[in-house]
Amino acid sequence: MMGAMLICLGGFLGSGRRILASKIAQKHGFKHYDIGSKKIHRSLIGDSGHVKDVVMSPNTDELRMLLYRKMVEELPVASKMYPDLIIDDAFHREEAREYFFSEAKKYFNRVVFVWIDSAEPDVAVRMQHMKEVGMIESVEGALLKRQRTAAKFQPLHPGVPVFTCVKGDDAEADALWQLIKSN
Repeated sequence: MMGAMLICLGGFLGSGRRILASKIAQKHGFKHYDIGSKKIHRSLIGDSGHVKDVVMSPNTDELRMLLYRKMVEELPVASKMYPDLIIDDAFHREEAREYFFSEAKKYFNRVVFVWIDSAEPDVAVRMQHMKEVGMIESVEGALLKRQRTAAKFQPLHPGVPVFTCVKGDDAEADALWQLIKSN
């Protein structure tokens, strides 16, 4: 038995992909797959002596492929437990991206990929909110990470739909859902 649909939202940090994925999952009954749980977690001792859990993002193609292989290993079960699944990640490196999508098509009838873009002023506002709710430590650090990811970006195939996120509100989630349904 194959899952019905896998939606993959790609985009740089601060693009709004996570909030849009969450809104679509809630409204349309999709399971929002937590890719962060598959990343390397390390406990570090901070300057104040407190232990802090840090999620290490894959910073090489080899580590990214390892992460996607871990995700692919879960797809046979995940596609049965959650026939409709939504994943958000940067998906900025072609080899890893194409590997994941080709493997996902073995377990889902439909795999839809949409790139989420956002203007820099909107990213800055979103990152300030991310800092306030504890998703990131600093806006400056997150912007540097975004720039590093963008510098390593490999172009998407022609025809990949691009959605521009401004507010990440319900109206935008509905517009994104319409785009997904049409692809």
